[in-house]
Amino acid sequence: MLCPNCSIELPSQARFCLNCGAPLGGIPQPGVRAADRFSLIKDYIPPELANKILTAGRKIESERRHVTILFADVTGFTTLAEQLDMEDLSTVLNDSFRGLIATILKYEGTIDKFIGDGIMAIFGAPLAHENDPERAVRCALEMMTDIERYNALSSTPLPAPLGLHVGLHSGM
Repeated sequence: MLCPNCSIELPSQARFCLNCGAPLGGIPQPGVRAADRFSLIKDYIPPELANKILTAGRKIESERRHVTILFADVTGFTTLAEQLDMEDLSTVLNDSFRGLIATILKYEGTIDKFIGDGIMAIFGAPLAHENDPERAVRCALEMMTDIERYNALSSTPLPAPLGLHVGLHSGM
């Protein structure tokens, strides 16, 4: 692998250039197209949103942008983990996340990661809208409703209803 900044040859497992220190995380794996990497999550993203993300491509990698980060954490999960067996616990988490994920995608946020019983999403990258902070706030409010709906319709009896803590931050 070559460093895109100084063109020095690097070991394939390098995450930063050993010569100039440039980050290498955004370099695609040899022989793997962006569309192929994207196919891993295509079942979770509406086709029109997938096309917008693929069209944005690499042109946004070095842009400095104003983004809004949303972090949502399911509350009551520790209590559930103590009282439900693992299969039921997994079903509860997957089913509750399904609604939260759909809401994030509805507002064209990008799911950055799942952290235990939490989700982190970005509004403003790779797709930018003039109202990304507003989209994030609307998404957060609707996610609160999603959890209430999940509690009311859950097929798994819950010892206590799930809640949701949501944090937002906007900046460069």
